[in-house]
Amino acid sequence: MTGRLQTRFRALAAERRCGLAAFVTAGEPAPDAAVALWLQLARAGADILEIGFPADAWLDGPAIQAAHRRAKARGIDASRTLADVAAFRRRDAVTPVVLMGYGETLRSYGIGTLAEDAGQAGADAMLFIASSPDELAQLDRAARAHDVALIRVAFGEEEAKWREQVDGARGFVYVPAAMGATGGAAPTVETVVVRLARLRTLTPLPLLAGFGVRTPEMFAALAPHADAVAVGTAFAREIEAGFDAAGQPTADLAGRVCALARRLSAAGVRSR
Repeated sequence: MTGRLQTRFRALAAERRCGLAAFVTAGEPAPDAAVALWLQLARAGADILEIGFPADAWLDGPAIQAAHRRAKARGIDASRTLADVAAFRRRDAVTPVVLMGYGETLRSYGIGTLAEDAGQAGADAMLFIASSPDELAQLDRAARAHDVALIRVAFGEEEAKWREQVDGARGFVYVPAAMGATGGAAPTVETVVVRLARLRTLTPLPLLAGFGVRTPEMFAALAPHADAVAVGTAFAREIEAGFDAAGQPTADLAGRVCALARRLSAAGVRSR
């Protein structure tokens, strides 16, 4: 399963492209439309899909928090999320899927069970925040047993801490482009570029920048330096803008979201 990530990053390098990792909260824009949107995003240029387990999402910005609230109100939980991943995988065997979540999901679902079920559903990797070191250590062991990568996040600026965070990492390393909540102040490109260059000396794994990237212009600025860039807030805003007055998805919602994916993907093409 982690082989899908390796294959995708090798292809991106050969094509001289910075990949697009599109984040969407599970159950968006509606429970019966979520898998269809993921499939459309993969065809529209999303090289990696990041699917968020609905949670309180207190470390995310307003747009993603609102998406989580909508999903929870619709009854979307971890079990439904994994069922949808399995449904997606039956129709798309190549696009890597990264499950994103908060520690509350680990504690409610069960660490070992979540790792096993994620592997069976066809997920390639998981990234959890607001989790204790002990929880993450348990998850890492369980995930390895089911060929699912636990993604490490390079928090802070201290290289000694980074070495500890990337030691034994699999899949790729997530590099926060901004500190604080997603959807907040835009990160400084120069700061992120320096961070990526320093991390290149510490790990051979691909580097994925995220947490604050929202525009094709910033995507293009990071493309020469990152192997992939994650975008979440921009997709959450586009989805929210596609609801009608009754809170139902409009007919053009998926088209709008996919148009954004195409613009971002095009921004990742590096000059020859």
